[in-house]
Amino acid sequence: MPTWLSHFARAYAEIGHLEDAWRSVEEAMTAVQTAREKWFDTEVRRTAGEIALMPPKPDAKKAEAYFEALAIAREQQPKSWELRAAMSTACRWRYQGKRADAVLDALHADASRATGRGQGLV
Repeated sequence: MPTWLSHFARAYAEIGHLEDAWRSVEEAMTAVQTAREKWFDTEVRRTAGEIALMPPKPDAKKAEAYFEALAIAREQQPKSWELRAAMSTACRWRYQGKRADAVLDALHADASRATGRGQGLV
């Protein structure tokens, strides 16, 4: 159920229905907790971070959900979710005007940890 609610949230946000989008995010987060579907927690929070940065009123505080998603992914250890969360975090940093070098360094560190090598993406 959180899967569909997350998709609904994204769809609502894309057509400008932000109240409905946030309601769907909240329902998805509740479903993750009550149905014990922790495996999807990372994606719900990543989606919340994306919605928080959408126009017309980007909300940097709500976009902290990106960092929550990344922390949860690291804790749960599914590398695909971690990479998605890291990419979304990089997008958030870009939105904040952080230098590309900082973003690439962070992603390189994540990739190095994910592959178990010091090679990263390069």
